Amino acid sequence: MENNYNSDNIFAKLAGFVLAWRWPLLVAVMLLTALFLYEMRGLRMDNSNEAFFVEGDQTLAAYSRFHDTFGNDEFVYILFETGDFFEPQTVQRIAELATELEESVPYANAVKSLCNVEYIEGIEGGIEIYDLMEDLPGDPHQMEIIRKKALAEPLYLNNLISPDGKTAAILLELDPYPGDKVDARRTIAPVVREILAKPQYASLAPHTVGTPIINYDIQAVTTKETPLFMLICILLEMLILYWTIRSVRGVIAPVIVVILSVIWTLGMVGMLGWPLNMLVIIIPTLLIAVGIGDSMHIIAEFQNQQQRGLGRKEAITKTLALVGYPCLLTTLTTAVGFLSFLATAIKPIREMGAYAAIGVITALVLSLMVVPAFLSFGKCTRKAVSQKAFAHRNDLFDRILGWIINAGQKMDRYSR
Repeated sequence: MENNYNSDNIFAKLAGFVLAWRWPLLVAVMLLTALFLYEMRGLRMDNSNEAFFVEGDQTLAAYSRFHDTFGNDEFVYILFETGDFFEPQTVQRIAELATELEESVPYANAVKSLCNVEYIEGIEGGIEIYDLMEDLPGDPHQMEIIRKKALAEPLYLNNLISPDGKTAAILLELDPYPGDKVDARRTIAPVVREILAKPQYASLAPHTVGTPIINYDIQAVTTKETPLFMLICILLEMLILYWTIRSVRGVIAPVIVVILSVIWTLGMVGMLGWPLNMLVIIIPTLLIAVGIGDSMHIIAEFQNQQQRGLGRKEAITKTLALVGYPCLLTTLTTAVGFLSFLATAIKPIREMGAYAAIGVITALVLSLMVVPAFLSFGKCTRKAVSQKAFAHRNDLFDRILGWIINAGQKMDRYSR
């Protein structure tokens, strides 16, 4: 970069402001971080079917009409590997479980299994409707009759019983959710899991599916893995930063910026009352990868200016004057790129684009405030480095960039 710069540059003035008010600025950053951490309490996940459609979508309107007509279309489906369902002890156990689920699970409307379904049989002059198992049979002959009826009924096969009679199921139908659908659904899975975990049902080897179960598990996995991936990403970036910058200060400052940018972004989302979806797991890692660029540019140019012999504060002022506009333009173009996701009709992708755009702008603001303040601490000594020595630096990255430049120039000559 050129050694001269305009002292009236807005970023040079910003550097002067940061240097003059660094302590109040750092305190303000800490207070805002505490505020956004507090606002993160209001974050909630919404992985419902409706969450994938934008308002006014015709599919969503049709889905709403379906709900108005038929009620809740969500269910819990529990599959059992019984070996042989038609053993009296197994039938008794599943009947007890069905009763407990109907009595204990929130919003349970009806529980269907072979133990309580109706059977329709044609008789002379009409039909007869009765419970397949009016009383739980203990007589092997009665159980064999029930087996034949059940395995011959198409409505039961592959719904409540497998054709070989070794796998059975319970279908838990749900009432419409009152109020907040997301919060209502969240109460179902823990109760179902608690009941199935009881010792008397361990032999049934249950497998549970259904929208309330899947959404609950997605939220649990997201809550668990988001911090893990964020930690792995931060550790890898710290190693790369230390290898390239060889400065503890140059490692800590960018990491602080990206962590704060994640907290501020999620805090703003919570403050605005926006819901999160399954794509939220991408946001922290994405912000760490993208948001660190501004801090890196500032630190690299700061070291560059110090190697030219400038003192700490003068180097910071000149650094922001030189890299401020490039960082601003790259951030704006990145944010606009993420905002282009708003053009899609898939709501989670639209929301992710908005969250990411907020995040990269937040990362720029924090980089321009926190990094210069962080670099300003220390002795204001000048490093006497000769211009000849500075001009003949030849580290690994200089050699790589030189090779790329030479390769590009050769390709340009050959293309002419």
